[in-house]
Amino acid sequence: MNTALTKAGLPVHPTEAYRGMVGWGLLRLAEAAVPVDYASDGELDDIYADLVAAYQEKPVVFTRPYDGVVELLQQLHDSGRSLAILSNKSHDLVARIVELSLPAGVFREVRGVGPDTPHKPDPTGVREVLRILGSGPEECLFVGDSALDIKTALAVGAIPVGVSWGFRPVAELEDAGAAFIIDKPHEIIEIIASMNA
Repeated sequence: MNTALTKAGLPVHPTEAYRGMVGWGLLRLAEAAVPVDYASDGELDDIYADLVAAYQEKPVVFTRPYDGVVELLQQLHDSGRSLAILSNKSHDLVARIVELSLPAGVFREVRGVGPDTPHKPDPTGVREVLRILGSGPEECLFVGDSALDIKTALAVGAIPVGVSWGFRPVAELEDAGAAFIIDKPHEIIEIIASMNA
């Protein structure tokens, strides 16, 4: 985002400021990052195009999985669990990010926003992913780091699990209605075990 802002001669934001701006897709990010008067002048299209171009050129500059996530994904996959990703990024972009930063072959479905998949919290994308996985929502742990993820899970009837290590404060996850909030990735295994018991 700062690359696009710099190109337009606009003020940039510190990394910490983006914690409250991300999660709703790149267009919403651009709208949040530019000065209000700039956005209302109809010049947002250029900023958005520059943001998309910069992100597509370098989608994983500093991106890396949180500690313990890769091991958890592999363990869940090896135990026969069906895994999927649903993101508010464009489908092509999220597929590329997953390819570059997560283990190959562990996900049965990777899906971003597209013509048939609206942004979360709309439950359409989750329903389609669950159809592909052959699972009902009551069998699904929907794991995320924002109120948007929790609301998405609740909208489809999945079990909402918040993670404390993401971009939003734990209070936001609690207020949104998370059934569980975990501090370490391996705690997912404990939730599954308690559900199976």
